[in-house]
Amino acid sequence: MRPIRKNPSIRELRQFTALWLLFFTVMAVMLWHRTGALTTALVIWGAALTVAVVGLLFPKLMRWVYLVMSYLAFPMGWVVSHVLMALIFYLVVTPVALVLKMLGRDPLERSTDPSRSSYWVRCQQADTPSRYFRQF
Repeated sequence: MRPIRKNPSIRELRQFTALWLLFFTVMAVMLWHRTGALTTALVIWGAALTVAVVGLLFPKLMRWVYLVMSYLAFPMGWVVSHVLMALIFYLVVTPVALVLKMLGRDPLERSTDPSRSSYWVRCQQADTPSRYFRQF
């Protein structure tokens, strides 16, 4: 996982500010569309616009907002990434491995064969050096 940058660049802070405005604009529009609360949506959008204008003009002021949001999002990202990886492993990799094992397939040729003198696999030599640039 990417570590939290404690000293983000001006460019990163401006990108964060733009994403902040986009996120809260979408939230305000969704609130207005679902509930019809135009005043509340305009207040949210106005606050987001104020923060965004200040952040675009003075990006260093957004550093603390950036850090707070990063520290709040980090645990969620850690949990979600680990849960997704576990789901992929147990719902995709494990069933494929079990099916291959039931079929008797060993794609990596890990089984030992006492009758073999060597497990060396000969590879074809490239005809010309240009072949190295066309690997597949």
